[in-house]
Amino acid sequence: MAKLQDEDFEKVTAAFIALHGLTVVRGPFKGMRYVNDPSINVLTTKLLGIYECELYHTIEEQLIPERYGRIINVGCGDGYYAVGLALRMKRARVIAYDIKAAARRRCKQMAVLNGTIGRLTLESFCDTAALQEKVRRSNERKTLLFCDAEGYELKLLDPELVPSLRYCDMLVELHDFINNAIKPTILARFEKTHSATIIKSTCRERNPDDYPELQSLSEQDRPLCVSERRPAGMEWVVLKSNHR
Repeated sequence: MAKLQDEDFEKVTAAFIALHGLTVVRGPFKGMRYVNDPSINVLTTKLLGIYECELYHTIEEQLIPERYGRIINVGCGDGYYAVGLALRMKRARVIAYDIKAAARRRCKQMAVLNGTIGRLTLESFCDTAALQEKVRRSNERKTLLFCDAEGYELKLLDPELVPSLRYCDMLVELHDFINNAIKPTILARFEKTHSATIIKSTCRERNPDDYPELQSLSEQDRPLCVSERRPAGMEWVVLKSNHR
């Protein structure tokens, strides 16, 4: 069944690309160019500019105005945020981590395509020692940690092991459907050093009829174009440092 679903999504994605191309059409990363690979996860939502759109207000109003000098993206995937944030913050250097070689390859291709490769460093696995070193070395400049680690955030974001996190702003995807201790633990760890804002997912409420780019597709295919294929409702936490 999963294989059939993958094939359905790839078929619809290819049809969307044939109609509308490979440039993001709305959102904070409008104008970003994508590599032509319909197998990229939920690519149509990224091209439509609605992928994780719950974060867009925070990105536009809180993160981009900070003019971070360094962005650390743990779990960069195909580079939607690593490259997108580099496009919006022209002076930021980006360190992007992903344990999957295919993801790192796509992220590199995206950076080349969008002219940000000179400010991107790609690495595979980020443990607490590596994170402490990267954040500590960037204490002289504003640093943003953008983390989507599929539950590994519980182990990685430990201020006992990574004390420099107290100076770092963070946007963290909380995978409580993997471990329901993640959210309360992360909030407790940083309650004295950061101000926290929870953002809840609304992607299940999207109506494909709201997007004119989808009108040429069949009624059966349109819902696939706005789906993020999430197993459950998601939450993120924005942690702004009180110590900078």
